[in-house]
Amino acid sequence: MNNIKNLLKLHYSSIFALKKTALIILALAVFMTISNNDGSMLPFGAALLVMVLNYNSLAYESNSKSDFLIYSLPVKPKEYVLSKYIFGFINVIISIIFADVLYMVLNMFNYISQQDIPVGIINTTVIIVGMIIVDIVNPIAIVVGFNKARIILIFLAIMPICFSSTIVFALSKIDFFNINISMGIMETIVAIVGVILTTASYFITAHLYERKDVN
Repeated sequence: MNNIKNLLKLHYSSIFALKKTALIILALAVFMTISNNDGSMLPFGAALLVMVLNYNSLAYESNSKSDFLIYSLPVKPKEYVLSKYIFGFINVIISIIFADVLYMVLNMFNYISQQDIPVGIINTTVIIVGMIIVDIVNPIAIVVGFNKARIILIFLAIMPICFSSTIVFALSKIDFFNINISMGIMETIVAIVGVILTTASYFITAHLYERKDVN
């Protein structure tokens, strides 16, 4: 457990090492979200935060040759991979809190309401985007290498962000009343599916990373 905690500190220290870039993008996310009176950019801003937190860490650790560091420390490869997934999960939670706080601010100034975009739909969108980044983008960077797969990673990281508003629109068109399901149940279903996919992704990534040649 101590190894996991120390690895999480390592991941977040890599973000703080690039804090200027992270703060600029965070400020951009807040500005883009608040500047739209209808709140349509809120899911985009939250999704952007998920990407920044994970992508900056991947880029910095890759340039710092973290693979060599991990294999030189008394840390099991599975522990490193697990720490990355926990790191991604925490970042999704942070992004949901970020979205909910901005939602309350926009709602306070009557820019947005539950009738326009239910907060549950925004949270579900952030979870979906987070799943793509944590279960697909991170594993590719861990196993293949950030620099080797840079173009693919950029595409995979940006694509769900660009379609975040589309996801919100699609979810808002679902008639939950007629299919006898609440938004809370929908969030729970998405979260359960996310846990199952993340667990499968973890075991596959951990197996491949253990066999990775870092030379």
